[in-house]
Amino acid sequence: MRRASGPPPFGTGHASGPRWGGGVGALAVVVVLAWAAAATAADRVDHVAGSTRGAVRFSEDHVDVGDRSIAWGEVVTLWLDRPHRIVRVGEGVELTHGEWWRGRVTDVSGSRVTFEHPLLGTHEIDRGAVAAIAFDGVTRPGAAGRLNRIGGDAVPGELMWADGEAVTLDSPLGVVDVPRDVARGYRLRDAQLPARGASYDELILVDGSRLHGRVTPMAEGLRVEHAQLGEVELPGAAVRGVVRRDAARVAHLADLEPAAYEAEPLISRRPELERVALTDGEPGPGIYVVRIRPTTRVRYELPAAHAFDRLRGRIAPVAGARGSVRVTLSDDAGQTIETWTIEPGDEAGGVDVRHDNLATLNITVEFAGEVRLPAGVELGDWHLVRSPTGEGE
Repeated sequence: MRRASGPPPFGTGHASGPRWGGGVGALAVVVVLAWAAAATAADRVDHVAGSTRGAVRFSEDHVDVGDRSIAWGEVVTLWLDRPHRIVRVGEGVELTHGEWWRGRVTDVSGSRVTFEHPLLGTHEIDRGAVAAIAFDGVTRPGAAGRLNRIGGDAVPGELMWADGEAVTLDSPLGVVDVPRDVARGYRLRDAQLPARGASYDELILVDGSRLHGRVTPMAEGLRVEHAQLGEVELPGAAVRGVVRRDAARVAHLADLEPAAYEAEPLISRRPELERVALTDGEPGPGIYVVRIRPTTRVRYELPAAHAFDRLRGRIAPVAGARGSVRVTLSDDAGQTIETWTIEPGDEAGGVDVRHDNLATLNITVEFAGEVRLPAGVELGDWHLVRSPTGEGE
């Protein structure tokens, strides 16, 4: 890389299950031991004053990163270098507001979906709060109203019930039982991201589960206050990452809707702006990635009252890139703030840009030299903050 200056409640339900630190079942112990991983120097904490790498240790009200202590209120994004997806916990449910719970779906009947997780316990979820069910623990369900299955076409129909033996649909051909072991997934409805400006924390576990709530650190782990699950204590070894959302303190680029978007067609195909959550692969540039392909211009507008003056994150080429791209960041007056040239094969690099007022952010991605496809850039964990008063860094 060459650089040039220039969560709402979703119904009520029954919950039962252990808390970490007391009465943990045998399955939970096995899973935790399999998840357990020593903290490494590749852990990363983005905070209001900067970004710090080092082995992360959780304590009451703060996290220790290497030899530095960071107050929890200053943390923006936390990413732990954990082996992940090493235990197939089971299937999973996607909730209507964007959460993913990885675990065993034991029963679907009436208005309830029953879900089991070795650390989160057993819960009955209101069916209206469920966007999709992944029966094989791998496949993300596709179009609504269709059951994807192994070795066959999707079966259209309304999901009636499911248990350990079969998934039953009311299809155009009548009631159909699909054996559970060939069912992949069923989407009931599309999921929606929480409203912009919502303040909540997103907790990401090593099995791919994503929980929205209020997260606080404790000795050797994290505590989450959750609308459905109640208060849950989790060991640090089960944690993959945390994204903290506080509209008054930080704005995550991946959460924002562009105020304007222009893309020049290339070979009759319009490049798209993509928002990707990375948990199923290597960390790459970050937890959340905004992927932009050339030639594209995007403008974001934020409340000037927030006085954001610092942009941070990671930048990298898209996977398999063959073409080089130039990324230009400019302000509301069209003045260039920063320019990066991203070459194929570049490692993810850090971004730390200061500007008096970042209320308007223009990002242009274009080819740098010969047009070669694929090409594009991944903006990982890009977020805007207000520098601490008197910061001398």
